[in-house]
Amino acid sequence: MRIGISPPGTDGRRLPGQVGAGALGPWAIARLVLVLVSSLATLSVQAADGIPDSWQFEGKGIRPAGVEWRRARAPEPDPRQAAYDVLHYGQSLVLDVEQAQISGVVRIELRVLEDFLEVIVLDFVASMQCTDAEVILPLDRDVAVHRQGDLLELHLAEPLHAGDGAAVDVYYEGVPQPHGLYGLQFDHTDVGRPVVASVSEPWSARSWWPCKDDPTDKATFTASLYVPPGMVAISNGDAVDALATTEIDPESPLVLDRLLAQGGMDPLRDDLIGYHWSEPVPISTYLFSLAASYYDEFGEQYHGPAGDFEIRHFVYPEVLELAESDFAILPDMLDLFGAQLGPYPFPGQKYGMVMFEWDGAMEHPTAVTYGDKYVTGDGRYETIIAHELAHQWFGNLVTVRDWSHIWLQEGAATYLEALWAEHLDGAAGLRLFMLQHMGVGYGTEPLVRSSGVDDPWYYFEMPVYHKGAWVLHMLRRLLGDELFFQCLREFLNDPHLQQENAVSDDLVRVCEETSGYELDWFFDQWLYRNNHPVFSVELDPGDPILERPCRVVLRQVQDPDPVYGPEAYIAPLDLRLRGGGVDTTLTVWVGCPEDPFEFDLPAAITEVQLDPGGWLLHRVASITPVATLPGTAEYPSLLAAVPNPFNPRTVLGFEMPASARVTLGIFDLSGRLIRRLLSDAVVSAGHHQVVWDGNDELGRPAAGGVYFYRLSGMERSQSRKMMLVR
Repeated sequence: MRIGISPPGTDGRRLPGQVGAGALGPWAIARLVLVLVSSLATLSVQAADGIPDSWQFEGKGIRPAGVEWRRARAPEPDPRQAAYDVLHYGQSLVLDVEQAQISGVVRIELRVLEDFLEVIVLDFVASMQCTDAEVILPLDRDVAVHRQGDLLELHLAEPLHAGDGAAVDVYYEGVPQPHGLYGLQFDHTDVGRPVVASVSEPWSARSWWPCKDDPTDKATFTASLYVPPGMVAISNGDAVDALATTEIDPESPLVLDRLLAQGGMDPLRDDLIGYHWSEPVPISTYLFSLAASYYDEFGEQYHGPAGDFEIRHFVYPEVLELAESDFAILPDMLDLFGAQLGPYPFPGQKYGMVMFEWDGAMEHPTAVTYGDKYVTGDGRYETIIAHELAHQWFGNLVTVRDWSHIWLQEGAATYLEALWAEHLDGAAGLRLFMLQHMGVGYGTEPLVRSSGVDDPWYYFEMPVYHKGAWVLHMLRRLLGDELFFQCLREFLNDPHLQQENAVSDDLVRVCEETSGYELDWFFDQWLYRNNHPVFSVELDPGDPILERPCRVVLRQVQDPDPVYGPEAYIAPLDLRLRGGGVDTTLTVWVGCPEDPFEFDLPAAITEVQLDPGGWLLHRVASITPVATLPGTAEYPSLLAAVPNPFNPRTVLGFEMPASARVTLGIFDLSGRLIRRLLSDAVVSAGHHQVVWDGNDELGRPAAGGVYFYRLSGMERSQSRKMMLVR
């Protein structure tokens, strides 16, 4: 197993500044008094009063109190839906603001994947009504509609066969109910104007229109939205004058009259205004959106690293000036993300914010649905603007295949907020942002969520955002900036993922292929454990006069993971050591329940700070002073391997309090002996070093992976862990 630090042939080359245990050279100066200080990493950092950060809010809004939301079990696609692939949805929809109901027809263009398709199964909640359905292509045919709970079964008069193309019109109407995180809702602004909007993530598209509500079946969209005069209706993509001839003609009076009639409205009314939108880039059903209200529009032409397109915002007239101030930052964000991630994924199409009534925001492609509470005029919620912009790449371009991997979208979007903070305020801004997100990032469950949980809010709990961001932050530390950002771009540009779907293993694969390192050890511990490193620290200041090194012992004392047990986390960790004019930061590797490190420094060390740069998700439980005098040890002391991880050789050190016989061996994880380095050998008191060249007893190269080295002597046995990378 290669762990992403030492490429083949580099002989265990370290990251810049990385050191292991061992001497750095003795100096003789006066002994200092030991002063103990707490770790910088334990600080609880909060945003300044009045300037909240998006970490204080769930990106999908806050779970409402006292509201009975339907508990929709995380749905499994009906297996019969695998028989077809949706290519395009053509919506025509009347919004009856007075009655808070909708009346629509959706044309579903599909390709048959399995032979002898007799039933087209769609998701559509039982509280909504399907009034009619008919096959339009390949031949006009009636369709028998059967209801089975939240499924519609369209029984075809004649079967379709693999490779056939077909188009089906499904007419529907009803009063949408709150569903999942939101659904489709009719509401009013603070000044009493009507507003209609949708948020269908994760599985609420079915709550207001019939579809194959599966994020893996992406399709293109057209939408004709009819609203009362004065209202403006917005959807994905760009405005069009007319739809393709294969789609429903939005200007057809027969179609519109039929929609009005089925919704109980006067078919002779002529006071509706139609807005027609087209999204030619395939997106998932949960990303199809609508928003309608009495909007003012403003924007500008953008030209920069993200491409060349129009920025268009739709906001309430009463907050126009506030919105103009808040959204003025968007071109700079597009410059940053375009340079880091590549062009805007919806080339030539608009991008902007569309206001609605909610305490959240949703990353609908080309038209972010943006909560009214976030328009303040003072820029306090600019990280939410950055978050939703980031989703155009992480979520809309590459979409999760399974909601249990939603951290790929929400964690990435949160980390791009951090990059925005870094862009504004440099390394200090990045560090502050990540420390703000540390406490809410711990979590008590694995980052990769359980599948099948019936509460949609479960998939958007805060660690998904904040621990997810920390995973990328720590990966950046591990790989370095150049490789890290290259990995992100390769992930987004992977032909198997772009405009398709991904799971966590896809990111692991792309990162390994791009970097040349094996990284499963890194991702496994951060994605699938429900704990995080908690350190107990012992500090012996050392004595340069007596040539006694400073000694720092790091113990991982986190509660055992229910699956992985007490397994220690493996990570690079910076130690800032200060005292007597010394102020140095050294990088060590932790990976064992107990990791002792020794440093020869020109003064006694009075202070140790863990992770001063804010690169590791962890806590510090305690820091304890230890003033061990030389010559008081009773047993041998096994030291950390240097380097560790290593390739092709490492040095194993140990301290002996007196002359004795010892045995030193290498073992694999199953306890099998790989190599004897010392066998009942007599060694003297003092420091000793033995080199392991990575070969077994027969001189053959051992496989890359985790090994234990065990020292036995003076009636005591000690083991430590190391990694051989191949």
